[in-house]
Amino acid sequence: MKDLMLIIVTFAAFAFGFYIMKKIDDFIADNQRHITAENRNSRSHIHIAAESPMLLDYVASALEYCSAAHPYMEFFFSSGKVNQLLHKLSDGTVDIVLLSDEIAKSLSSEYVSIQIPYHAKQAVVTTLGLNVENTDQDCRIYVIWNKTIQSKNRDRVIFALENEYCTLKHGYCDYID
Repeated sequence: MKDLMLIIVTFAAFAFGFYIMKKIDDFIADNQRHITAENRNSRSHIHIAAESPMLLDYVASALEYCSAAHPYMEFFFSSGKVNQLLHKLSDGTVDIVLLSDEIAKSLSSEYVSIQIPYHAKQAVVTTLGLNVENTDQDCRIYVIWNKTIQSKNRDRVIFALENEYCTLKHGYCDYID
């Protein structure tokens, strides 16, 4: 009789344990579905504008690295004239502006910029009429952002740009406040 009672109690304990584990498994699966749906719905949008599409081409490798590290980020690219880009930066339409000229040094105090080095490709026409690319010219891209607007994802993109281009193999970055 004691053995029968022990078997019934053991079976009841296993059945209750199985029921509890099934409920915990359902709870974890439901949480995973909610987390996935939330990540899909709350994707981060980073708007990057450049004075020239060539500047976007140059920073593409750093943006690919950033996109691989943070898959929820979506990048939107545009280009235009310097005055329009700075106006969009001031009203928050654009997060980061890439410029190739020295206008970044004369910006107001609400902006911060860094200079990243790159080798400009210029087409040189030879005496035979052939186009040859010359990569000897060292230039700088000015990466400008509005420091009054806080954005964790924008800062991640800027860190990726600094990490990619401000190393010993590429040169150094200058901060302009």
